[in-house]
Amino acid sequence: MWGWPSAASRKLTGLGDWFERAFGVPMPDMPMPRRGLVPFLDHIEGQPAIMLGSRLEAEDPLLYGTEAMRRLSAAPPGYFLVGYWAKGVNSHAFYYSRVDAWCRVHFRIAYGGVYTDSERLRPIIPEFLRRYFRYEAESLRRGGRVESHHHMGWGQYVVTWPDGTTGREPEDQSWEGGPDGDLVGCPFERLIPMRRPG
Repeated sequence: MWGWPSAASRKLTGLGDWFERAFGVPMPDMPMPRRGLVPFLDHIEGQPAIMLGSRLEAEDPLLYGTEAMRRLSAAPPGYFLVGYWAKGVNSHAFYYSRVDAWCRVHFRIAYGGVYTDSERLRPIIPEFLRRYFRYEAESLRRGGRVESHHHMGWGQYVVTWPDGTTGREPEDQSWEGGPDGDLVGCPFERLIPMRRPG
């Protein structure tokens, strides 16, 4: 079910092109549904948007606030959202949300807006995504279930192993460091045990 959608789909939405223009590098590989994505091609609430989503999100976009978090926490496997949306002068973000049998992931990563240092974040965001998806793939390979959140400077990463043990980073459920928060500093890789899988 998961993998890159067709090149035609990516070209249709312009998301890959937008990412490369914004960050200067191609969008990193990340799990995406092979089919069933609905593009939101132009605007949401009158603001620029380049989004792909499962039908639930496309028909009723809900991208910020406590209601969005409630929707995600209750979303069934198959829920998906990826893209960029700008609201007002500063609530600009890159989104990636996915729910499947093994993962519940929600990223709303600040980028753009009048108070965000976009030039500083430009190399940081792609590197964070590469690091995160390597960590996720290795956790799943070892039988873990993953829950990961980054929301405008706050993040937490939890993995539950087959023996019932749980790792959490950061342990106190908060992360200091400004709008990029755990993008730079959170060592979520250390949640992966040094033992061999199996």
